[in-house]
Amino acid sequence: MVVSNTDDKLPYSSFAEYFSGNADVLHAQSLQESVNANKDTPSSNCCAKELDLALLNDIRDELDGDIVSRLGSLTISKLPLEDALENKQPPINNQGKSDMCWNYAGLNMMRFKLMEQYNLTEFDFSKAYLFFYDKVEKANWFLENILATLDQSLDSRLVQCLFAKPVNDPAQWNMFVSLIEKYGMVPYSAYPDTYHNLNSAHLISLLSSVVREFALRLRNEYANGKCVEELRTEKTEMIKEVYRIMTIANMSPPKKFTWAFYDRDGTFHEINDITPLEFYKDYMCFDCSQTVSLFNDPRNEYMRRLTVEFLGNVVGGQEAGHINVPMSEIKRLAAKLVMAGHPLWFSCDVLKMVSRNGIADTNIFDYAAAFSSKYNLTKAERMQCLESKPTHGMVLTGVHIEDGKIVRWQAENSWGKEFGNNGYLTITDKWFDEYVYQIIVMKSDLSQEMLDALEKDAIVLPPWDPLSIWSL
Repeated sequence: MVVSNTDDKLPYSSFAEYFSGNADVLHAQSLQESVNANKDTPSSNCCAKELDLALLNDIRDELDGDIVSRLGSLTISKLPLEDALENKQPPINNQGKSDMCWNYAGLNMMRFKLMEQYNLTEFDFSKAYLFFYDKVEKANWFLENILATLDQSLDSRLVQCLFAKPVNDPAQWNMFVSLIEKYGMVPYSAYPDTYHNLNSAHLISLLSSVVREFALRLRNEYANGKCVEELRTEKTEMIKEVYRIMTIANMSPPKKFTWAFYDRDGTFHEINDITPLEFYKDYMCFDCSQTVSLFNDPRNEYMRRLTVEFLGNVVGGQEAGHINVPMSEIKRLAAKLVMAGHPLWFSCDVLKMVSRNGIADTNIFDYAAAFSSKYNLTKAERMQCLESKPTHGMVLTGVHIEDGKIVRWQAENSWGKEFGNNGYLTITDKWFDEYVYQIIVMKSDLSQEMLDALEKDAIVLPPWDPLSIWSL
């Protein structure tokens, strides 16, 4: 084994809970017949308004001076005392009862690089920090989508899709990048976990109710003659309410912080009065904006860009997009980079053929022997009928090669040390072929054919496609 030198409501509240045995059935949603969809997405609409950082700072200052909000954050936000006092930095994270795997996997991959850069034995980023801004930005994205579809029927498949999961946890790599590029990142000590980022279902339910009511209000006022710009002004006040709820539930994110640490050699370091964006831009040797998503979607033409309508979280952020490549190319690059010591963010369908002891293998469950039947859908066919899709993000940390052939892979999960082998999964190469969909690499790692694909027109997929978070 070559390992990089690094360490709305479902019957269950997270995939981790599903695997822990607390869920009996999977939830499936039926799809309605498609109607004509508006092709102008907020991301391509020059009138769509992104959230201004100065506005958010004003909201923060207003809330910080509000005694009601301050008292609310004291009573709602804090962890149990014994957990807060321990303040441990475990090498394996646990996302709790949330579906923020993309956030954990992204920050854990970047953690490896920062630990190597600063010669650290231990470090952890704050996942709660990006959780906070993801919810605020998703609320803004949802309301901008509503403004872009005001002329569509409320019963249209598109509008119903938008209303289905306006601020849920799932996201994709481009959405992670958009948050990092706008808000930066902070160490765990600067913004520790709160109850709600580890148990997000109730907060999501509240926020969803709030923004759905806002959306209906915007649609009704448009029908009664208000113009879009008037509605967008109202939307600003709506975002203030979302920000207020997030602040009371989670604490106000830091504007600046001090990072103090000992390196492996026992040398003490202290960096004072830095902003989250400065921490990312000036102290982290990893440029998220130069990353590219390679995706294996056998339904569509290879060496073409894929994108999904209305998919995103930050207006003005990175476009949702992938280069569609054969699995052989994904495996070639993944093995090369992991063997060179570079852990990779990847997505897969963790609900298929994975045991609770952390083995992912197409033969882990012998259904043919149990039921005298064989099930032989191809990867493309499984995607076509929503039998399989990306459901989880992890970090690829190892590959085992024998006689020039890949045998198995190792992945760092975010479900705690109790799941798998001390938090790690062992993935057979056959399972990798069938259920891994995506890896993230640097643009400099791409072949010329892949670079050429970036210049081609994208294949645009609908919001209910398996590549979209709304299909989760």
